Amino acid sequence: MEQLNESSLHEMANDMEEILGLKRFPVGVKFIEDRDEARTDGRNLFRQHRYCQAVMKAGHGKAGVVDGESLACPAASAAFGFSKLPPKLRSGEGLIGFGIVSDPEVGKTMFDRMPRFKEGEVEQLSLSPLEGTEEVPDVVVVEVEGNGLKTLRQFCRRYALTPRSFRIRRAG
Repeated sequence: MEQLNESSLHEMANDMEEILGLKRFPVGVKFIEDRDEARTDGRNLFRQHRYCQAVMKAGHGKAGVVDGESLACPAASAAFGFSKLPPKLRSGEGLIGFGIVSDPEVGKTMFDRMPRFKEGEVEQLSLSPLEGTEEVPDVVVVEVEGNGLKTLRQFCRRYALTPRSFRIRRAG
């Protein structure tokens, strides 16, 4: 596969939208690790947003950034290393109140297995529509509906992506 750059990312984003029939833009997420690189530079700071809300906004065309102070979701905040997981969530009990699990042990297992950055490893997350990004993202989030996961194979063949190049998680 050729080296990704701004031009190839924009082409890839357009192909994703066409092949997968996306209703939202693919979202590029960049992990800003260096405090000196953390910025807003004309980008909106998504204040008091959950990570999924920030992804949705970027999917609708609005670029922005989140950091430990502006991220409203304690689970996402822990996953990105901005804070520690609160005890009620760590035990799984907090998920019962949200109706996510009925057994706290299931919730505890979810959080025990949740991948996480080390605390302080990431200073900020920069989110933007992939077709408008100015930097190669660390992660691309694509929301598909219906048979979109099946057509993802076509897209992967076009860009010579292997299963190790990406991870698929179905929401819901």
